Amino acid sequence: MRFLDGPAGFAWSSPFARWQGSARRCSGLELATVLTRRALADRGLSASQVDRARARWTVPQPDQFFGAPLLAGRIGAPGISGR
Repeated sequence: MRFLDGPAGFAWSSPFARWQGSARRCSGLELATVLTRRALADRGLSASQVDRARARWTVPQPDQFFGAPLLAGRIGAPGISGR
């Protein structure tokens, strides 16, 4: 088993939501972008400090294959790839 290593301040998760009702029209990538920007700001961190990204999906969605690099670009950390 492999364990992730990284600063605890850079770890967070969005709340679980059932993708029904009004949430069914919400893009998971857009939600991840908003939550990541908010999490960075709440912790006083800059997107320039991000050196890797990981994005996971529970429900298949468009653009999920490129999720981590797209998310990195949207938060202002272009050039970061997923692992």
